[in-house]
Amino acid sequence: MKAQIIIHWQTGLILDVQTCSGSVHDFNLYKQTCPDWLPKNTSYLADSGYQGIAKLHNQTFITFKKPKDGELLSLCKQAN
Repeated sequence: MKAQIIIHWQTGLILDVQTCSGSVHDFNLYKQTCPDWLPKNTSYLADSGYQGIAKLHNQTFITFKKPKDGELLSLCKQAN
């Protein structure tokens, strides 16, 4: 089972919950269930499972992933 939760960053209120059974990629679940009531100027903070979401929303921030056999730059760590 996979669950996707959209939370308001200031209030911590849960705005939307979507679930599905089986193996579904995070971004595919988002595309299938994207709430159309979210304002277009909404900012998104997502993990690396949502690669490609920036094509749908201009104000998207995705966390940096540590390179294989490497370390994150201190700037990337601060951003995360």
